[in-house]
Amino acid sequence: MEENERDAIQNWMREMMQIKMLTANSWATLAGTSPTNITRFLNSDSKFLPSARTLAKLSKIVGSSPQLLDKSTEARYTIPVMDYKGKCVNVILFDRDDVVAYKCRRYTGMGAKGVSAFASVIVEPRNSFNECDDGDTVLFNSWCYEILAAEYRAGLLYFFPRDPMSSPKEFENGKDGYTDWSACPIEVIGDDRLYGKIIHAIIDF
Repeated sequence: MEENERDAIQNWMREMMQIKMLTANSWATLAGTSPTNITRFLNSDSKFLPSARTLAKLSKIVGSSPQLLDKSTEARYTIPVMDYKGKCVNVILFDRDDVVAYKCRRYTGMGAKGVSAFASVIVEPRNSFNECDDGDTVLFNSWCYEILAAEYRAGLLYFFPRDPMSSPKEFENGKDGYTDWSACPIEVIGDDRLYGKIIHAIIDF
């Protein structure tokens, strides 16, 4: 990590502790990590650096993340990658802080259009399907399969799986109103389960 990025994280930690009136111990406890991950980084000249996962946990508590700089000096932000339960399972760097990220499962619903199995997807939040344009790839919470992606067009969600003949066994319960990859009306899903528009997908190797 570049020295300016190290300074940025230290400045962010000190600023958040002052603004939120947190001690290293209270912040770490809320985040489910060790206080030494904060104190050792702030109070020594060692080469120790908090891990990306630790930074994601701390960021979630204070609702802010350190602004980092890559080699081209472009602003970068740590974005927690969440599973369908809202648990942080990874962290990524991105050049915007107004997005959220989610971890897909084996079936994504859009494998034939670039959203691969187990990909991390970056999403622009949307409050309603009315805020989506035809052709947008959207992410939503599926009662059958937790997280799915689809293409929005004229009030319908179209799936483009890599293998249309193969679908999750969870579809068999029909809880979402579908049992295969047929088009699904947005009324079946509802606005409250819409995460937003996918703007980027990262393949995890």
